[in-house]
Amino acid sequence: MINPEISSPNTNTEQKADITPVDPVHEMGKFLTMFAERKDKIGPTTIYEFKQQKELETDALTNLGNERMLVSTLTKLTEIEDTKQDSSLGLLMFDLDGFKAINDTLGHQFGDKVLELIGKKLPETLRQTDKAAHANQDMQNEEETVSEASRKHGDEFYVITPDLDDTRNGGSEMSREERHEKLAERVESELTEAVMSSDLGTKLQKNGLTFGLSVGTTIYKPGLGVKGLLKKVDEEMYKTKKAKK
Repeated sequence: MINPEISSPNTNTEQKADITPVDPVHEMGKFLTMFAERKDKIGPTTIYEFKQQKELETDALTNLGNERMLVSTLTKLTEIEDTKQDSSLGLLMFDLDGFKAINDTLGHQFGDKVLELIGKKLPETLRQTDKAAHANQDMQNEEETVSEASRKHGDEFYVITPDLDDTRNGGSEMSREERHEKLAERVESELTEAVMSSDLGTKLQKNGLTFGLSVGTTIYKPGLGVKGLLKKVDEEMYKTKKAKK
């Protein structure tokens, strides 16, 4: 027997819904407020913002990271290294020998082509374990653990090397300093060869100009900070440059 107090879904009994009018302007305001509060915590939230941030951290000429990217990355990494007793973070810096003479003789457009070539060849020179790549490289290959190669300004380039503990960089038998020196030698040799074997190199030789790199490397010491690290690697680079004269 059906209980008459229980309504059947097929009955014609009308039930009034409790509907509260919605103010669309008020609701949109609540959404925008929530969006603004979360934005600072989660970073870029749209494709446009992501691309915009990427452009701000990319050197337009070489397609590598710029000074903003360099400082931002080093700030994050040094904060981590400061919690350790022994740091594995290294920094390599190089500038181009005789670059002013190249610009003065062949013009700044030619000089820009040299910088563009360096920007293209640097990531190719640095292998997987050297952890450097284009600032805008897509990380689709999980085996490619990369960090940043950057152009700070002019003809100054930097490579962040979080760890070089790998047999292709000398293996465990070499100290970190020795592995970084080996990397510096490879960067100098291969980039110099890339430029001098190109059409740019042919024009340099015809005009009696030379090309080379002065490379400095250093290992981060906890507590040194970003400014201290940049100053230290700059000093090491100029020691190399001075030794060539």
